[in-house]
Amino acid sequence: MIIKPYQSEYYKECLAIFDENCPEYFAPNERADYQHYLKNKPNAYFLVMMRGKVIGAFGLPIEQDHNVSSITWIMISSHHQRMGIGHQIMRYIENTLRKQHVSVIKIAASHLSAPFFAKFGANTITRVEHGWGPNMHRIDMKLTIE
Repeated sequence: MIIKPYQSEYYKECLAIFDENCPEYFAPNERADYQHYLKNKPNAYFLVMMRGKVIGAFGLPIEQDHNVSSITWIMISSHHQRMGIGHQIMRYIENTLRKQHVSVIKIAASHLSAPFFAKFGANTITRVEHGWGPNMHRIDMKLTIE
C-alpha cells in the first residue's frame, strides 16, 4: 500500500470508489459535494494505491491553530474493505499528525462508519438525525492523539 498526494488524473477513480460506497456509507446527494471538492484541487487529500491502482482516498487538512486536523472524505473501494486497509490508513494518519504536533482529529462520520472510528478511541460529540440525507445520520466525533 502506498499513500500519495491526490492528483486530478485520478478524479474518475475517486468518483468510482465513492459510487461503490453509496448508498451504504455515503448519501447519494453527497456526490455533487465530493465532485466539487475534487475539482477544486483539495489541499491535503491523499490517494491510497495498491499495485498502481487507486483503492482509497482521504483528506487530512490541518486547521489554522495547527493543533487540530480533520479526516475528510475517507473511503476505500468496496473490493478492498475488511482487509485491514482502513486500520493501516488510521495508523498512517495518527503517525503523520503526531509528527506535526497535532493532538486532535475531528471526524464527521455517518452512523454506519462511526463504529470504525470508535475502535481508535474517537468519541461522539453530536448526532444529527438525517444529517447527511434521508436515513444517513451524521455523527461528529473527536479523536485525541497522544
